[in-house]
Amino acid sequence: MKRFLFLIFIGLLSCSGFAQNIKILFFVVDSITIHGNHQTRQHIITREITLKPGDTLFADELTNHLAKSKSNLLNASIFNFVHIDTISSTKPGHIILDINVIERWYIWPYPVFELADRNFNAWWRAQNFERVNYGTYINIENFRGRKELLRLLLKFGFDKKFSLLYDIPYINKSQTLGLNIEGGFTGNHEVALKTNDQSEVVFYKNEDIYQRRDWFGKILLTYRSAYNITHYAGFFFQQTRLSDSLPMLASEFWPSQKNLSMYGFLYRLKADYRDYKHYPLHGSYYDTEAYLASVSNESNPSYSLEANYRKFWSLGGKWYASGGLYGRLAETPFLYSRGLGSDRYFARGYEYYLILGQKYFLSHFNLKYNFIPQKTFEIKPIHNDKFGLIHFASYVTIYSDIGYVGNNKEYLNTKLNNHLLASIGLGLDLITYYDKVLRLEYSLNKEGEHGFFVHFMAIL
Repeated sequence: MKRFLFLIFIGLLSCSGFAQNIKILFFVVDSITIHGNHQTRQHIITREITLKPGDTLFADELTNHLAKSKSNLLNASIFNFVHIDTISSTKPGHIILDINVIERWYIWPYPVFELADRNFNAWWRAQNFERVNYGTYINIENFRGRKELLRLLLKFGFDKKFSLLYDIPYINKSQTLGLNIEGGFTGNHEVALKTNDQSEVVFYKNEDIYQRRDWFGKILLTYRSAYNITHYAGFFFQQTRLSDSLPMLASEFWPSQKNLSMYGFLYRLKADYRDYKHYPLHGSYYDTEAYLASVSNESNPSYSLEANYRKFWSLGGKWYASGGLYGRLAETPFLYSRGLGSDRYFARGYEYYLILGQKYFLSHFNLKYNFIPQKTFEIKPIHNDKFGLIHFASYVTIYSDIGYVGNNKEYLNTKLNNHLLASIGLGLDLITYYDKVLRLEYSLNKEGEHGFFVHFMAIL
């Protein structure tokens, strides 16, 4: 009804001789044209566009809609480049949205050569080439042109892992519900036996038999309630078989029971308003995750509740800033534990340590200068837009991190538990296409330790 009255209002003004002003004040989207999607289905692209044919909007809203639509398409991680233009229609005040995309290469049968440690820096300090994984991934991204991901992993070396993942973002006509299914096996001749008093990981290896074998699986239903908000809910399991040696070597860490199982329910909420999720400069991000599980040798349930908040903003010119907060409450056996120093959760300057506990807090702050603005250039010998047309940018960063891990279990106590963590540093970030990020950083922590560190993803 409101739209009907609005169109009548425009018609009356047009008849009164104000049509010229109306064209400046309002736009009506006549249609949407899409080019370059040789594989991607059109409905996958239009799902990310915040305007639809027939929409009427104020002229000053158009720029925001175009920027948001472009950001949505880039964050889908199936295009290298996206261009959205407007073309005047034959009707006064009407426009056509013209979308041009350059698709990525989607089939990646590539070799795996990765480090088994928690991060590159922990591996580099030991330089133990036995702690390397090799094998092959077969990734089919944007499978069937529907943004699906099919991944087969065959990994050997330090860790044995075989897994199959199928991620289907949309299973209903309105493109709100999806499904994520994964299952596999891991086997380890060497395991992280415990953490010592210095918060360093102590390993144990036996070439003859697996020290640990795990079978795992999960099935998650996803619900994308809005452009930026997605819910995940489902079940997971992990069955573990241990060798006889582990409880004998570190009985306080490892259970005497050789066969264990973990079954649980998982829920995750993600609200993503970043301009480019792999290296954002504007916007915000929030997620929270909770799981509740039963572990076979534990009388009390295992649980975890964690939350992330990140904010990105421009300071004017080539200067940017970002900040992040992370918190976690958890009660889980050492067998399934994850502390600061795992994944992307660590205070810079403490990359060599794994700090375990039940309460976690971590904050990051970055100040950035765009040393080399984003440039797009063509590698002329490569006559293929999927590889020959690339972009590159670089940022100088000054940063500071603060963290804390609270622990009330005697056997987990180390020099960094119940202890304020703090660091400062200077870094150089390099960003290019296919979501590649390289961070070169020099950090100084509160303990007086300092060093050069390398990372392959944005900290926030």
